[in-house]
Amino acid sequence: MKDQLDSVIPIFHEDFQTEKINQIGSGVLILFRAYYFILTAGHVIDEQKSGHLLIPGVTRHLTGIRGRFSHFNPIIDRKNDLVDVGYFKLETDFGLELSKVFEVVTEQDMFLAPEYAEDTIFSLCGYPYRKSKIENDQVNNEIFSYSALHAKPEEYEKHNCKQSYQIVMKFNRKKAVDSYSGKKEISPLPHGISGGGIFIWPKIFESLTPMDRKLTGICHTYKQSEHLFIGTNLLLIINFILHNNPELAKN
Repeated sequence: MKDQLDSVIPIFHEDFQTEKINQIGSGVLILFRAYYFILTAGHVIDEQKSGHLLIPGVTRHLTGIRGRFSHFNPIIDRKNDLVDVGYFKLETDFGLELSKVFEVVTEQDMFLAPEYAEDTIFSLCGYPYRKSKIENDQVNNEIFSYSALHAKPEEYEKHNCKQSYQIVMKFNRKKAVDSYSGKKEISPLPHGISGGGIFIWPKIFESLTPMDRKLTGICHTYKQSEHLFIGTNLLLIINFILHNNPELAKN
């Protein structure tokens, strides 16, 4: 059985002036209505203003993203943007190439819902940039999964969020448990997982690493002092894609 979390891709930035390469975020490879997309955070796409965005290709060497992009423009500024998502609609041959390297989230692997039960468990998956190394344009990095609990309604209200738009989750990295050893372990800081996937757990699971988690959102904000993650609901993102690509809407 495939692990949908393997659909998450690290995203790098090559500065126009210095040509220095740094990892800046993550993305999720999906197949929707026969087209390949990379979903990510809006603030990750914004970095194209100062450099090229790169991802690992078939040989694990970094390559440019071939396709066109779109993202929500922030109402005030990106720092306070609570939607903060965008996507690349990939050229077909490039999407097929990536599907040989990464798993692909299909429509059957998605969970679209306008709201979630209070006891819902999520996994946020991405590449912390502190765990990333680049040598000779070849990537050596680690993917991490952070388990979080759905926040209470008052947390949504406090942060001006709505369930139909955002997903707010409680997470304390100092109280994390290693899913394989079962031991308490401080998680690495999640900076760099922006644009990574939010995967919902099944209601019944037999292990701390269930293989049938489904993509339900894209993460973009980590509030360390408040022990919170905030992401955007996948339902909103899919509607955004359909708005921009009306030919993909089913009759």
